[in-house]
Amino acid sequence: MNSQMVSSNMADVVVAVSGAGRSLQNLIDQQSAFGNYRIVGVIASSAKCAAVQIAERSGIEVYVGDFDGDMKNSKSDGLYRWLKSRSVEWIVLAGFLKLMPIYDEWRERMINIHPSLLPKYGGPGYYGIRVHRSVIDQGDSYSGASIHFVNEAYDDGQLIAQSRVPVLATDNAETLASRVFEVECKLYPIVLSELIAGTLPLDRAETKIYEF
Repeated sequence: MNSQMVSSNMADVVVAVSGAGRSLQNLIDQQSAFGNYRIVGVIASSAKCAAVQIAERSGIEVYVGDFDGDMKNSKSDGLYRWLKSRSVEWIVLAGFLKLMPIYDEWRERMINIHPSLLPKYGGPGYYGIRVHRSVIDQGDSYSGASIHFVNEAYDDGQLIAQSRVPVLATDNAETLASRVFEVECKLYPIVLSELIAGTLPLDRAETKIYEF
């Protein structure tokens, strides 16, 4: 890790999850090394997802929300109050498969990671292994990981950073997924740390490219 990425300013972060929680675990494991973010809560779209157990083992409070339907109505009020009561500064989506309500306080402090080089293979229905199968089926030479700001549509917000992963002749969806996830684990804490430190996003809405 580059020491220039570490900031003395500590930001309180919540992580939104829907599945196994591998990215959540990675962010938990990396927070002491980067030293400028701490995970103070987890938002889960289901109490049954394995990520909830990771949060509980780590002593992190969990908010389980109903994210189906229109989140602009009173369903979202409880989440808003929960976020405000914890003085949350950043909301980090990590395998969160629902639309997150957009609040003005966090409109520029809500990010997501996606396992492709957006705008390719993004949007409704493109998640998990489906993304990697699409890359293989289309015969692409590269895939990768993208981090973007979250807006009202799936995978549609301004790009912040990307890292490419070559598609090998021997790849199938599962092997490609494994290698992309390795890059995600490196990319996400670095970009979160740089956003908190103010060195991202780049000027003129440019996308920063990382090579690992």
